[in-house]
Amino acid sequence: MLITVNLLDDVLYSEAALPVFLAIRSLIAEYQNAMTIMSKYGKPDIFMTFTCNPSWEEITMNLDPNQIVSDQPELVACGFSLKVKALCYELFKMKVLDEVSAYIYVSEFQKRGLPHMHMLITLKDGWKVNMAAQVDSLISVEKILSSSTLFR
Repeated sequence: MLITVNLLDDVLYSEAALPVFLAIRSLIAEYQNAMTIMSKYGKPDIFMTFTCNPSWEEITMNLDPNQIVSDQPELVACGFSLKVKALCYELFKMKVLDEVSAYIYVSEFQKRGLPHMHMLITLKDGWKVNMAAQVDSLISVEKILSSSTLFR
């Protein structure tokens, strides 16, 4: 296909291209905001990763019988967004992590995988993690048994 000036203009200034350019343009501002938060509240105490599970009921319930998760990326993104909001509510409103002074997170959507989120959390001074026993109390891993419905 021959790329002409008119074709380029159509692609660059279409409504579909706008969010991509806005995201690239705002990347520097978002980075500066994150650095400002970290300079004000200190270095993060907790690094958390949260991954999408294709077996979540919110996702599987809304798929047609002959569809797979990769057929509905918008459904996966919406379900993941709801779970991220629920996680933030649990962590910060219900005070699962006690006293948090600041947090930032970014969600990533990789080419071949499901969305995931990385979060940096800074705790208030009285709640900082200073000893190995405190670190051990924060770390949690679950092994899913092959007989469990979560395994599938």
